[in-house]
Amino acid sequence: MSYIRKYFFELFILVFSIYNWFCVMMISSDLPIEIGLFDTCYRVIAILFCGYLYLKGIKSNVMSMVSLLPIMLWFIEALYSMMFNYHPYVTLLTIVGAVVSGASFVYVRKVKLNRLHFRLKQIKVSNSR
Repeated sequence: MSYIRKYFFELFILVFSIYNWFCVMMISSDLPIEIGLFDTCYRVIAILFCGYLYLKGIKSNVMSMVSLLPIMLWFIEALYSMMFNYHPYVTLLTIVGAVVSGASFVYVRKVKLNRLHFRLKQIKVSNSR
């Protein structure tokens, strides 16, 4: 139970990312799909949850490679929407989402590496005594 609670937000983002990818595939194969208020809302929610997830990762030092999936999918969709003159507001949201989550991911990785380096120094000092 604690595992599900610990990774709830990452799983939530993963589900939205899979839905996002499904939408892109349906549009590219010319199947009918409705892009409206729900689609915009889910992207805003996904961006907010992704931001929250990274902030949570900074505080608790918990991150996984699953977090890379939304970044990749948002970049793919942003490129697709720019190439095929897709809705401008969706393009803007995807670019913002990709940039924010990419920058957050790099920042969190840097913080984790700094913490790891600091811990290794502490272990070295304590072992030398």
